[in-house]
Amino acid sequence: MFLRLKLAGAQLLLLDEHDQPSRHRGQETWRKQLDQSEVSCIFVSHDRYFTRTAATRFLETARPAGGRENADEFFDRQSDG
Repeated sequence: MFLRLKLAGAQLLLLDEHDQPSRHRGQETWRKQLDQSEVSCIFVSHDRYFTRTAATRFLETARPAGGRENADEFFDRQSDG
C-alpha cells in the first residue's frame, strides 16, 4: 500500500487506527517507510510504542468538561470566544 501511495505522489497521509493488533507484524516496516520518505503523516493511534517511535509532533483531543457535546454546542462555543 505504501508503494502505491508513493507512486501516486501522495504528500500527506491521514491514517485512522492503522496499527491495529492484527497488523502488528508490519508496523515496524510501516514506521521505517515513513522515516525514509518525505511524506507527512497525520495518524490516530492508541499504540504508545508506535506513537513514541513514529511521531514528531502531537495533538491531544479531549472531551469537554461534563462529557459529550454536539456540533452545534461546539460551534456556538467557538463563536463566543
